Amino acid sequence: MTDTIKVIACRHVAETPDRDALVAVQTPQGFRRSTLQQAHERAFREQWTVTDDAALLERCGVPVAVVPGDPANVKITNPEDLRMLEDTDSLPLPCIGFGYDVHRYGPGRPMRLGGVPIPGGPEVQAHSDGDVLLHALMDALLGCFGGGDIGLLFPDTSAAYDNADSAVLLDEVLRSSREAGMAPVHADLTIIAQAPKVAPHRDAIRRNVSRLLGLPPERVNVKATTEEGLGFTGAREGIKAVAVVTGLRSAAAQPTPLQHNRQP
Repeated sequence: MTDTIKVIACRHVAETPDRDALVAVQTPQGFRRSTLQQAHERAFREQWTVTDDAALLERCGVPVAVVPGDPANVKITNPEDLRMLEDTDSLPLPCIGFGYDVHRYGPGRPMRLGGVPIPGGPEVQAHSDGDVLLHALMDALLGCFGGGDIGLLFPDTSAAYDNADSAVLLDEVLRSSREAGMAPVHADLTIIAQAPKVAPHRDAIRRNVSRLLGLPPERVNVKATTEEGLGFTGAREGIKAVAVVTGLRSAAAQPTPLQHNRQP
């Protein structure tokens, strides 16, 4: 509690409880359905008056644990509280984007994953630098605000993107994200390949991607898996990556117009 709580009687202070032992309890609250239902049935039979489900369970002798709350979780209780709903433009909306990309192995570009060089990795055939992980990440970011895909923004028919640095293209996508009122808050990335081994490079990839996104490393997850020798990745013919980005977008943001051939 941040306020000092007073117990009053006849309009005078009767007691000031120790604030360290007091908490304000929010909703929602979670309980086992069967236990909660039995408590409600008993309260109905015995005509109890309680203020929340926790008090109901406490009165039944059921231990109730607490977890940290959030000051932004404000409950609508009184008519004047409805004014908080009028300013909905200031409330960010959660959004999720999914990205997927594939590159074939063959003479072409030295392998890079998440902007990190992979010494000894197979070369990839690509118009840009062939960073399959950053390409999937860019598509996931674009998905958060309806920005199309990287093929639309950076077409492989344009000489401007020949061997383009994917980190530079990612910066352009992030700029578009900001213009659309969207900020990424978490990225979950998966590399699917039989070769190379990603584990020795995982931490470096995670640190670099978090730097590129401007996020702390704990908000970026990098995973790697094989497909048990199946398909084109199992035959070591190529590599693919998927990305899921969680973001927050301003509710007042306007729909994002799709733009072709953005220059890096």
